[in-house]
Amino acid sequence: MSYDHDSVNHKELKQGLFGLVTKDTQGNWINAVDKNFGGKKKFVYDPGLSDYELGTYGVDPHTKTVWAVINYNGDFAAARFDKKHQERHKK
Repeated sequence: MSYDHDSVNHKELKQGLFGLVTKDTQGNWINAVDKNFGGKKKFVYDPGLSDYELGTYGVDPHTKTVWAVINYNGDFAAARFDKKHQERHKK
């Protein structure tokens, strides 16, 4: 999914604090891989062109896209992750 390169903090991109998000059961936007069934959460600052395992997510700064390896359907957006949520859902 594409994002507006000019409106994103590039330091946050490299730190894995921005990516593909979806809503949790309370309606909060969370990292999309947090709702996977299985897999291990891993951030990659790279194009999503390789055979990454379930739970891998990343940013491709060259194409200005975010991506994630997920195993469910849902509504998604490109956004900054909530730091409190990230700490609670580290795997």
